[in-house]
Amino acid sequence: MPSGTSATISVGRTHVTQVSDGVAEGPRRYWFNGVEPSEWMPAVGVTDPDAPFTVGSGGFVVTGDGHVTLVDTGWGH
Repeated sequence: MPSGTSATISVGRTHVTQVSDGVAEGPRRYWFNGVEPSEWMPAVGVTDPDAPFTVGSGGFVVTGDGHVTLVDTGWGH
């Protein structure tokens, strides 16, 4: 989901809204720090460890039964 957008699902009177905190992009090797590319590349299915990789971050707002709860992933900008 692009940065700045959100989506909501409802189950009964409870609503869960995804809230974007943005995206990070960098070479795939940054996500496998300390591991040789030859070890993780076959499992990930890539041939270039420096190919750009985009990861979204965000959290959720849960509303229902008179309560609002923020669920933060703890990894944002």
